[in-house]
Amino acid sequence: GIISGFSSLPTDWLNVPYNDINCLATAPVDATPDLTDFTQPDLYNGIIGNPYSGNTFVSGVFADAIGPFFQEGIMQTVSGFTPGNTYPIHFHQAVVKQINCLDSSGSWAVYIDNTLAGITAPTMSTDSFNSISFTWESRTVFFVATAISHTIKFLPVDDDSSWSNTNNAGLRMGIDCIYINKGCDSLSADINSFGLENTLFVFPNPVDDELKIKTGSNELQVVVLYDIASRRILKKEFANSVSVSVEQFPNGIYFYEVSNRFGVIKKGKIVKK
Repeated sequence: GIISGFSSLPTDWLNVPYNDINCLATAPVDATPDLTDFTQPDLYNGIIGNPYSGNTFVSGVFADAIGPFFQEGIMQTVSGFTPGNTYPIHFHQAVVKQINCLDSSGSWAVYIDNTLAGITAPTMSTDSFNSISFTWESRTVFFVATAISHTIKFLPVDDDSSWSNTNNAGLRMGIDCIYINKGCDSLSADINSFGLENTLFVFPNPVDDELKIKTGSNELQVVVLYDIASRRILKKEFANSVSVSVEQFPNGIYFYEVSNRFGVIKKGKIVKK
């Protein structure tokens, strides 16, 4: 997208309107996120930052200004889903802050139409309000499609009980690199040409006690397991192959991601029985 002052949006995205059932904003002006880069839209007040990818990212406020309530989110309607299938939504989040919103931790709530798919684990930041070198963290939320088309909404949320828009309490969060299948930090578009996905095996499935992962590469890789609520429950580094004990986990559905230095090379679902 191109920044043209406050409330600019990335191409093909809309803001979540103030009267949306999931938005707490009290007026149209209180639900307007900002396309953001190193110097725009407001250098003086710190509504700036370093994008995770590309030239811009979206930042939005969650704050109570003693009267108006701000919650600035984005949304997009996506088609092509198969009802009944489970899909991951990947993105990166950061705590951006601004001069009067200095809360150091926050999350994003992800809605599929009007159903909450998940609230991400909080990101923490000790950076100043005008930092252009804050840390981005990867997050994934899963959902089961119920139609071929869904409106996916992202709303910033505070992870504590105080959000008055004074000094430390107000929150500005950043979001960038949102994707479902092929994304800006993934090898997805080139997996087949590298042959990586075809030489990576995750088995057995269903699994009783030990999940095994075997690859055709000796480079360092990482496997991450998530529960059905998108909480990360295990992370393990390995090279070539690894056995992961899942015996202590309750029976049910879990999701995995295997990554290398380029990004996610395989993801999927396992059943613990």
